[in-house]
Amino acid sequence: MKGFQSLSKITGRILSIGAMAMLAMALYTGSAGACVMGVTPPPPPVLPPPPPFNGPPPHIVPPPPPGVPPSVVKAETSATVAENAANNAETAANNAQHAAADAMDAAVDAENSVNRANKAVNKALNNFEKSVMK
Repeated sequence: MKGFQSLSKITGRILSIGAMAMLAMALYTGSAGACVMGVTPPPPPVLPPPPPFNGPPPHIVPPPPPGVPPSVVKAETSATVAENAANNAETAANNAQHAAADAMDAAVDAENSVNRANKAVNKALNNFEKSVMK
């Protein structure tokens, strides 16, 4: 009787292990089949459309504009000062060009005056020589 009990225990254990293996195989096959068949979740419920808008629009405050960094303000001020200085330099250059043209005209006039004076002196010397030589 003792051998029968041990044989039944061994058989019970083998059957138990076999049942667990079959259960594991069934779970694996089921999950693999679900992956192959593409089990997808149900679609989300359809939401009702929003009610129509009746009333004034909500008050939306826009965000404040970004602040201007001090370095940009300083650069802009420096650029304005430089632009004014460049305009003043351009005006001074134009004035200097006109003054140079006027000076050139005066120099030409002075040269003409010197030439006329030399001619007058030469004429006076010639007249003096003629009067002395007579």
